[in-house]
Amino acid sequence: MADRPAGGSTPIAEVRRIARLAGLELDEAGIERIGRELGSILESMSSLDEAGAATHDHGSVSGAPSLPLREDAVEPCLGAEAALGNAPDPARGLFRVPRSLDE
Repeated sequence: MADRPAGGSTPIAEVRRIARLAGLELDEAGIERIGRELGSILESMSSLDEAGAATHDHGSVSGAPSLPLREDAVEPCLGAEAALGNAPDPARGLFRVPRSLDE
């Protein structure tokens, strides 16, 4: 296998390191595929940098008037009874939700 995936820009060692950190078990084909996908993502991010997206103020809208900001102020919290008032199945002062992951 080459040091880099075919057609990609992410080194194989980096793909293996990321897979190990993520707890993924990849075969050689999976490493090649993930390497190409990561390379594509990095190329897209690079093109955003080249277009000046990194220096753009994403919080502003071109031509929009600036809105006044409110002062930060400490306010009383909602309280458990009010927060759980519309909860479908509260239990012991907490939100109870269905299990979504099998452990």
